[in-house]
Amino acid sequence: MTAKEYLQQIRNAHKRIQTLEARREQLRSDMYSIKSPAGSMNPDKVQSSMTGDALIKIIAQVDSMERDIVRELRKLYCLQRTITNQIDGIKDERYHTILYQRYVLFYMWEQIAVNMGIEIRWVYRLHGKALQEFGRIYSNVLNKTN
Repeated sequence: MTAKEYLQQIRNAHKRIQTLEARREQLRSDMYSIKSPAGSMNPDKVQSSMTGDALIKIIAQVDSMERDIVRELRKLYCLQRTITNQIDGIKDERYHTILYQRYVLFYMWEQIAVNMGIEIRWVYRLHGKALQEFGRIYSNVLNKTN
């Protein structure tokens, strides 16, 4: 695994959690659109053809989704703490700043350039060097993750 791929794990974990949360919200929306089994219509709810059994299944799916989200959040927290500690091990402050802002805070290149007071092309160059430095320092970690 390259240094860049390794560091992007945080963003990938965030995306997984966002996907799970979106699915959970869709399921919740489905729950509130279910018609009661007796066929009575609640004016606050949208009528659909689902039965009580369907509601029970959706509730179980939401519960499962909640557990998945919590599990992924725990993994994300551990990963973020590990990678942040590793980035903190970079001695060159410029490299540290770029790696932290890009891979932990998810800043855009332009924002990093503004924050550092340098031109964006220098951010790109320093980023490449920062990745090399990270790879050099943590080569043992990167080799284990392949």
